[in-house]
Amino acid sequence: MRPGKDSPHLVIISLTAIAVGVFCAAALAAFDLVSEEMTVLLWERLPESLGFEAYTWWWIALVLLSAGAVVGLIVWKWPWGAGHDPAVSELIEPPMPVAQVPGLLVCGAVTLAAGVSLGPENPIMAANVAVVAALGGRIFPHVKDAGWGLTATAATVSALFGTPVAAALALTEIHTSRPSGEPLWNRLFTPLLAAGTASVAMHYFGASTWTRDLPAYEESIGDIATAPAVAAGATVAAAGTVWLFPRVYRLFQRLPNPMVRAVAGAAVLAVLAVVGGPLTMFKGANESVELLGDAASYTAVAILGLLVVKMLAIVVAGTTGFRGGRIFPMIFCGVAFGVMVADLVPFADPALSIACSVLAFSFVATGQGWLSLFLAVGVVADATVLPILCIAVLPVWLIVHRVGPMHAEPEKAKAPA
Repeated sequence: MRPGKDSPHLVIISLTAIAVGVFCAAALAAFDLVSEEMTVLLWERLPESLGFEAYTWWWIALVLLSAGAVVGLIVWKWPWGAGHDPAVSELIEPPMPVAQVPGLLVCGAVTLAAGVSLGPENPIMAANVAVVAALGGRIFPHVKDAGWGLTATAATVSALFGTPVAAALALTEIHTSRPSGEPLWNRLFTPLLAAGTASVAMHYFGASTWTRDLPAYEESIGDIATAPAVAAGATVAAAGTVWLFPRVYRLFQRLPNPMVRAVAGAAVLAVLAVVGGPLTMFKGANESVELLGDAASYTAVAILGLLVVKMLAIVVAGTTGFRGGRIFPMIFCGVAFGVMVADLVPFADPALSIACSVLAFSFVATGQGWLSLFLAVGVVADATVLPILCIAVLPVWLIVHRVGPMHAEPEKAKAPA
């Protein structure tokens, strides 16, 4: 969807972009609301009304196993499918059939509510792209699906992270067809307008944030050396998930069908949740805020334990059919790694350590440098770390380029998922 030279055309596509932005933000807000209400029901209202502690081992196991059964059954038997398997697909995919959206959203909501270590980005982005492409194709049949997909993607990314800057950075790394000689602004005008609208709308819908006041970053000449070292260490740690991901995926693919795989994955997640506690469950946004607010009460060894459990949970959740994204929980891992470094290294600045670690874990999760830089700055809410992050990103990029994406090969699957 690209602006032409005539003003009426510009007005039409601008209004369309605004409508897409509002729709994508509203869809995300509704999806968040439903999943959060389900979370409250499962982890607060039911335990309280029945008189037991929510995070006892048997309730954690029951909720996660039930969620695995529901997700697995939908993926296996729902006639219209439940969208792309996130283990073998990218965050941004071509529009899927609209008939798959209900199954995908139900699986995503159940995944989030049950405390599975995945985020909302994959299901809501795929759903928004599918709906926008289907409706837009009917209204403007001359516009290709790729144009609608790019606009819906930008709007959803902006709504997810609360600012159109996130979408602008992500768009620079999306490979799209680019007609020779066409200015970049023309190609990005509509998606950025949709992104800005979605960001504003999401604030009115009550967007949540995971940022928390941290001590202001105090610049030091030594940060030129310590920041890349922290970022490199965090990247190596995060790369463990890249190594594990396809291997765990192949292991679970030996099971006979999607329902058995999801239930088996839920059983492993239940064990990890009992070991790591509620801080290692769910998508990671609220848990990051909680960890930052109570970091002084955790030893470095305790944080390392949380980190290992969370990383294992991300891998298992992402390879057993649950519908959700890996960005949010990987950011939690980055926060945990940064807090651990700040505890172990007295001269390491806490804000910078957390920013470098979030940069590393985000880069491993997304493969996108610009977006990862933005997320790192956003989590610590301090733009003064940006210059040093631009130095620290070099070893991160080199390591990520070497290890590759956190991804499994679809041809390895023995049964449809």
